[in-house]
Amino acid sequence: MEGDYSYRGAQDTVPRGTGGYLLPSYFLMNGSVTFRPVKGPWSVTAYATNILNRDYIVSRTLATTVNMGISGQPRFVGGRFAYNF
Repeated sequence: MEGDYSYRGAQDTVPRGTGGYLLPSYFLMNGSVTFRPVKGPWSVTAYATNILNRDYIVSRTLATTVNMGISGQPRFVGGRFAYNF
């Protein structure tokens, strides 16, 4: 079993005092579980990223006519099967 997290505090997109847009803080969690027999060449893993399915903005661009943000990845769940020859 494995887990990790990522936290980013709020950030200004332009220098302070200019009235720019503030990127909000966010907290993400990821995790995985692996099953491997004591004697056997194979393993099975289930994993998930952004377990809490948070909506967050990675970066933002401000221009005279454009205010565009790049959103982060949504929750993703997957699995792996491995076999050692």
